[in-house]
Amino acid sequence: MALEDLTPRDDTEGSAEARSVGALTPPVAAKYAQLRAIVRAFGSVLVAYSGGVDSALLLKVAVDTLGEAAVGCLASSPAYDDEETAAALRVAEQMGARLMRVDTHELEDARYAANGPNRCYFCKTELFDRLEPAPGRGGAGQGGDSRAGAAPGPAGVG
Repeated sequence: MALEDLTPRDDTEGSAEARSVGALTPPVAAKYAQLRAIVRAFGSVLVAYSGGVDSALLLKVAVDTLGEAAVGCLASSPAYDDEETAAALRVAEQMGARLMRVDTHELEDARYAANGPNRCYFCKTELFDRLEPAPGRGGAGQGGDSRAGAAPGPAGVG
């Protein structure tokens, strides 16, 4: 499913919701509606966003469901490829997502650097340790509330 498949189209046939979900099979449409209900129940969300398919879908659904109350958070580290980061920023911008960036230091963790089969666990632990204070303390790492691609500021998520 492409990002466009979940993007409301500007035409006169039905609601944006009906148009964007109309391409889904009934079972997938039901799961999509359930996901939106779950996200809506949170009221606000901070999505650990990598630019990959899973986090991009979740961030898109969150933005469509909660608007400004949905924020994506992208890790900044030498472990992340600059081209992949730029692509993640472009996708977030296309979906109109608020995005903050946090500095992560997983390369300083010998367990991560050992490149073992559980490397992803240590990377995610580093990221989530940096994210935890973000909503309540005005940001973590570089922090900041920004539109995708803009330089985050120190003020944190507002």
